Amino acid sequence: MIRTKDIMRCLPLVASVLGRRYGVTVHIGGDSAYTDGTVIHLPRLPLDGGENLIALARGFLDHEAAHIRHTDFKALKAAELTNMERYVWNCIEDWRVEHALAAIYPGCGHNFRWLIRHEFLENAEAGPENPASSILNWILLTIRSWDVPELKGHCAQEAQVVNRVFPGLLPKISSILNQAAGHCTSVEDGIVYARQIVELLQQEKDAYPQQKGASRSSFDPHAGEETEQAKEILEQLLSATGDFFPPGMGERLAHALEEQRNTGGNDGLRVAVQGHLPVYPLKEEELRSSGQSCRALRTRLQGLLQAQTLERCVAARHGRLDTRRLYRLAVKNPYVFENLGRRQSLDTAVHILLDASGSMCGDRIRLATASCHAVASALQSIPGVNVGVSVFPAHVTHGEVGVYPLVRHGQRVHQIFSVDAGGGTPLAESLWWIIQRMLPLKEARKLILVITDGEPDNGPSAQKTMATADKIGMEIYGVGIDAPTVGTLFPHWTNITRMEDLASTLFHTLQGALLWKRRTKECG
Repeated sequence: MIRTKDIMRCLPLVASVLGRRYGVTVHIGGDSAYTDGTVIHLPRLPLDGGENLIALARGFLDHEAAHIRHTDFKALKAAELTNMERYVWNCIEDWRVEHALAAIYPGCGHNFRWLIRHEFLENAEAGPENPASSILNWILLTIRSWDVPELKGHCAQEAQVVNRVFPGLLPKISSILNQAAGHCTSVEDGIVYARQIVELLQQEKDAYPQQKGASRSSFDPHAGEETEQAKEILEQLLSATGDFFPPGMGERLAHALEEQRNTGGNDGLRVAVQGHLPVYPLKEEELRSSGQSCRALRTRLQGLLQAQTLERCVAARHGRLDTRRLYRLAVKNPYVFENLGRRQSLDTAVHILLDASGSMCGDRIRLATASCHAVASALQSIPGVNVGVSVFPAHVTHGEVGVYPLVRHGQRVHQIFSVDAGGGTPLAESLWWIIQRMLPLKEARKLILVITDGEPDNGPSAQKTMATADKIGMEIYGVGIDAPTVGTLFPHWTNITRMEDLASTLFHTLQGALLWKRRTKECG
């Protein structure tokens, strides 16, 4: 049984769950945290990341997914905002889309408030007093204080710096922001309010030449210098480039994740993506052999299937009155009738993961694919079993690890099963991909059968992945092809030394796994 609390403590599974919820794709691996509008990328992170790391990653996913769902980037592009306008708009838009997502998923609101406290209170860094920077910080912190009032103290500190040079400016900006808080419902609204604030700054700057002349008539020798300085500050602000502006929430979270990315190569957490492989139909002799093996397995599993179909009487609201249950009426329990129920105990998803690394080339891969086809075909015919088959590694770009699905869960087994072997053995990354795909399946039990002939590229990482799978309730079985070391890697395993034994070994392992679980339940 899948345990939800363990899922929420595992970054790849959190990413998978949130990705499906938000309708986006999440990739884990690489050097940067970013989104391209449809795919959210997380960097290669430590395998043993703590709760803060998961919270940061989840916050980044929530934030970027909010933009993907609720930000009209075409409208933003058409507006052709200046750098200053875009900064103000982004501050408003971050707040708007987060609230829009939290309205659909209330738990996100709690997550966002934690992030605001974490980034703007716990990790706040004091910089040099600069009125231009203080205006930007004050706008950002003011908007964020709408959700986290504790930030008002930081707002006051920035306001002190601004008020020394621009007395009366911040109340005018605050008036516009208050309107945004109550009426900003779209990208276009945010653009209007951002332009109003920038126009206010422009008007403030344009007023200084008149003030300069008046200041000189007041016999204050420093007044003219201060006025000129204020004008220069506003000019700097209005013409600033991107590097001058403080990072928004998305940039802050991306930077925090990138700081924690694993730089130790294969020791970091990576999840495979779907890749590509040339796939060919099985040859006639391979199909003939597969068919014979399929029929043998189907026959052996029929008895198992019959044993798994149980008949029992269950309490119900309607049916035959059971006098033994009449006492329930005293506590207003209507279940005093009985019905004969049939329950299918074989409620299992099985995924076969085939190692197609370079050492599997030749006869090995041909026999392995034919045997996988036989097993998948046999399991497909068994009620209560949902089968899938995938191959690794597959071809991808940008240095990622790829997995190719031969048969997806719910798809009929076909004859296009033959693949060529080549590449390494990225078992850990491929297992994460399989686990993510199996997580949403409705079946109560989930089994992964790995067929491999060698050691993975990173054994410790693979073991940690399998330990996580076991913790959340997934079972992994290893079938080694002349590879006795599988016993040190897989919790449940077998090894064969003759290729002609592969098919029967797969049958035995699957049958044993199904029977073992049932016996365990009966003993319990």
